[in-house]
Amino acid sequence: MDSRRWLRPGVVEASVLCGLGLLYMIVIGAGTENGMGYFHQPGHDFTWPLINGALFNGATFYIHGFVLIPRYFMRRRLGRYAAGVALLTAVVIGAKTAGEMVIIAFGMPDLAGLGFEPLALLNLWMLIAYLVLSGIYGVTRYSLARGRAVARLERENTAFELSFLRSQMSPHFLFNALNNLYSLGLQRRVDQVTDGIAQLAALLRFVLYDCQSDTVSLEKEIEFLRRLVSLHRLMLSEDDDVTVTFDVAGEADGLTVAPMLLSPLVENAFKHGLSVEHPSSIAIEIAIDGNELRFEQRNTVRPGAPAESATRTASGVGLANLRKRLELLYPDRYRLALSEADGLFHTTLSLELES
Repeated sequence: MDSRRWLRPGVVEASVLCGLGLLYMIVIGAGTENGMGYFHQPGHDFTWPLINGALFNGATFYIHGFVLIPRYFMRRRLGRYAAGVALLTAVVIGAKTAGEMVIIAFGMPDLAGLGFEPLALLNLWMLIAYLVLSGIYGVTRYSLARGRAVARLERENTAFELSFLRSQMSPHFLFNALNNLYSLGLQRRVDQVTDGIAQLAALLRFVLYDCQSDTVSLEKEIEFLRRLVSLHRLMLSEDDDVTVTFDVAGEADGLTVAPMLLSPLVENAFKHGLSVEHPSSIAIEIAIDGNELRFEQRNTVRPGAPAESATRTASGVGLANLRKRLELLYPDRYRLALSEADGLFHTTLSLELES
């Protein structure tokens, strides 16, 4: 059973009523040899004793469970809690027993010989029972409410962090794209610049509109990667000894993914693996099997680049962003492996997607 139901509207009141029902069982089952209680005797009207008990025991349940427990006990203010329980005990025992003495004096004269102490002792046992019941309920209610508040805060923090990470992606991507177009302009490659602007316009349309939602279709994400690769290819000439491949296998119909999730891997390959001065290659393969996506990328490491440039997966904005988004969005549903050997950097990302 979902414990959070205890906190729903109406449940608290129902719990108090259940406590009052227990009062009835305690009253009628304690105190005399025949097990029917002091007041529940033949010829006695049980209404007023029940009302008197319900008022004071209900007050005990509420004050202890909803005031003393959350305000003092759960906040480790034990001195104030003990003082509050002592005051509550004195007031309830005294007032409740006095009320029963009045009821006996006016409606049950045959019980006049009971005296104050036996009634007070019975009421003390009732009070202890209600303190235990209300204490258990109060601690449970407080713990559940606090747990829900912490969970809500974590969700809000996660949403804020994701929003911040996503806001970083757009300027980071745009910075790289404009750098490419600027380089083309310096080389006076007008046709490529025109084509690049068209590609960039399509990419920005995706960033501005599709990326506003939490997920996009996998088809759109793959198309975004295709255009991103095409934009980078514009930097190459026919004389460059560079090979770039982009292959997709499997059906992406109905699957969704976080927007721009894979683009940092592609940009990292072009940034650290592409060289027009030396033979280089970038091979990107995307395989879809059911709801599992496997992204695999192999690229050469640019000669002369710092040793950590290809493998510094936790530093640059894009890849650090990727790791954080994977942890937040796909916990226990992804595997990211990065390795470098023989001048090749190998990236593998396996991801369990939702349809």
